[in-house]
Amino acid sequence: MTCPQHQNQPFRELRGLLECSDRRYADPLRVGLVTAAEEMRNWLGHGRAYEQRHHRDAWRSVIADLRYAATLIGPRLQQVTAPLLQSTADSLPDLITEVGDLDPSVKAAAQQVCFVLLQRLQAPEVLTATWDDLVSACQGMEQDADLVMVRRDLLLDLFRLTDRDTRALARQLAGILGDQPGCIASAHAMTDGSGPEPRTVDRPTCLRHAGLSEQDRLSLCRELIAVQPKPARHVVWFAVSGLPYNPPGRIGEQIQFHTAGWLAVLREAKNRNGIGLPGELLDDGTGVRLDDLPGGRDTYLARVDLRDGCWNDVEAQARRLLEQVFSVLAHYGADAHPQVRNSEGFLHVRDGKLAGRRYNPSFPPDHNSTARAANNATRLMTHLARSGNTDGLPDDLDALRKMERSDDRVALALAQNILENRFRSLGINRRWEKGRENEVAYGWYSYAKEFLADRWANASLSANLGDAAYGAFLEALQSPEARKRLADIRSKLVTSRNGPAVLDRSGFMAALPAVLACAPPVPHTLRQLHTLHHRVATPASRSRWVREVQDRFDLGVDRFRRIRNAHQHGGPAATEGAMDSVRDLAAWLARAAIEVTADSAAWGDSSHTAHKHHRQQMREWRQDLVTATELDQMQWP
Repeated sequence: MTCPQHQNQPFRELRGLLECSDRRYADPLRVGLVTAAEEMRNWLGHGRAYEQRHHRDAWRSVIADLRYAATLIGPRLQQVTAPLLQSTADSLPDLITEVGDLDPSVKAAAQQVCFVLLQRLQAPEVLTATWDDLVSACQGMEQDADLVMVRRDLLLDLFRLTDRDTRALARQLAGILGDQPGCIASAHAMTDGSGPEPRTVDRPTCLRHAGLSEQDRLSLCRELIAVQPKPARHVVWFAVSGLPYNPPGRIGEQIQFHTAGWLAVLREAKNRNGIGLPGELLDDGTGVRLDDLPGGRDTYLARVDLRDGCWNDVEAQARRLLEQVFSVLAHYGADAHPQVRNSEGFLHVRDGKLAGRRYNPSFPPDHNSTARAANNATRLMTHLARSGNTDGLPDDLDALRKMERSDDRVALALAQNILENRFRSLGINRRWEKGRENEVAYGWYSYAKEFLADRWANASLSANLGDAAYGAFLEALQSPEARKRLADIRSKLVTSRNGPAVLDRSGFMAALPAVLACAPPVPHTLRQLHTLHHRVATPASRSRWVREVQDRFDLGVDRFRRIRNAHQHGGPAATEGAMDSVRDLAAWLARAAIEVTADSAAWGDSSHTAHKHHRQQMREWRQDLVTATELDQMQWP
């Protein structure tokens, strides 16, 4: 038997990809096939009259997203969806005519094809093909790290599309790969008991493993993925604080409020009557304990009963229902105020048994950099004020801070307003000299592509290098000799002077072969390093890397514009996946636009001059990157 600690690298990597399903791993701008198909369905099914001037670019954007997403899927998934993908590809070029009109007959045919495609994506053989692609991608280091993460995210997207409990299923798959007897026994029960019986093996560490071979575990995972979800009774507990009133004990048939102290009293009295105690707390065999539920002054416990059904995210469904109730309660009582906090922890009970819990918050993407950028820009306001021209920055800084506390729709609107203000500060009446695509550019979206695309590429490449260096330098699983060699490399490339560590990015690129030779045996880190090594190996590979990043940036800006215009003018509703894909991009664009404008103070020039200077600096960096023969000599602005 091979213990999990000594599993081969592909097996360990696959397990690691499934252990945390609460967030996406791939670049958000790499929109997935499910999201792209759902967006296309929404646009094809919307009844808004087509106006070429206002809608042509949006239609081209949604078509481009679907085409791009189709290029990211693996070979097995391509095989099982080939006819539909081909039909979709055949219908898209004719959707928008050469003169920019929307062909109604082609639209009707494309709508039917898109509907069938989404139905096909819910078939068990599609899920198993996606699983096979992910398993195959983890074999060896030839596959690009980003594409491995894209395939992982697509698998989870398909779980959600088919109403599988994504978090529970991913956790069970990771448990099977880890040879955990409970997960394996449960999987055998769900797959009608097929496959070899798990057996318990005693180990000196007191851990137990079922003893299945790696191939048997992979096969069991594949079978489990194909099992159709079955309805179950779902109950989710949350801790709630900040209520300005004593909540009612029960709201309808689905929500109850309790205090931890009162539940303890009821638990002590259960042998006498058991009245008022939730069912999962009556039976000691459910796995749910009062100690699992948080207490504390002014803290209430909300029990949300979702009844019988299938949900792809039970916690999110229950949280949504609870927040709707809070919205209604906020309208009652003079002392009501919007300070209610619903903790990010939860406890999930399925069919009376403990099914999942999270004690610590699972933090969303870090938007705190928005606040940092606002604070940095505020310090420059003094310089701008001295010149008597603040270029409207105070209002934009306020909007930047508001983005931190806003939902996606409001955040995108605020970001667009900031970009429009920065564009107007150039003083060129919505047009300027010919840009990157050799055509006159209009609007905030073209401003972003013209002045911020290379800056985005610089930031994206820097983040890739920084993430890989962090994993390579902070792991301690190598041999003593390898650790010493890696420490020597780190001392030359990482500096810290009364602040955060700073990586010599050019030096790190040049040192990648040496880093790989003594890198820690951590699958994700090794794949990152191998991918970077291939990307920076030649001028052609570096040029291709920058071009791919900028192409995704252009797609993302077009998607951002499409979503905002649809919200403003009664267009198709954006899917949650599409909104998520541009939230961070919108925040970054707003920060970058303000920072470039603020640079005009340092240069003592107009905003337009500062923008042109910055654009030229970024273009020189890009040219240096793709032509440099000595990587450690190039400069990173």
